[in-house]
Amino acid sequence: MFRHIFLLILAGAIVVACASEPDQHLATVAQAATVPTGFTDEILVTGLASPTQFEFSPDGRLFVCQQGGALRVVKNGTLLATPAIQLNVNSTGERGLLGIAFDPDSPRPSTCISTTPRHLPPFTIG
Repeated sequence: MFRHIFLLILAGAIVVACASEPDQHLATVAQAATVPTGFTDEILVTGLASPTQFEFSPDGRLFVCQQGGALRVVKNGTLLATPAIQLNVNSTGERGLLGIAFDPDSPRPSTCISTTPRHLPPFTIG
């Protein structure tokens, strides 16, 4: 239950962080959020374009899918400058890089990327 609430708050923070004009609207949007007693609302990362989904890897890194095909990595609270991978996708409408899933039994952070309209085979990110 706690993880679901945390992920919900994190998703809200990522959406807030992706505002088109973060300097003007970020504080207003962040203040408008209502969180349960005992929780705080904070911005974890900025600089993302059209994020579609995120997932924590087994080693604690946060991977964020961007509709345009970039799989971005947040490590120790910092968005890494270089994407883990840049896929050539059709991002028209609701297409693009839509999701990521980690194999919980893998000793390395193996991933399976889901795109539309085609799916890629699983591959490993080091």
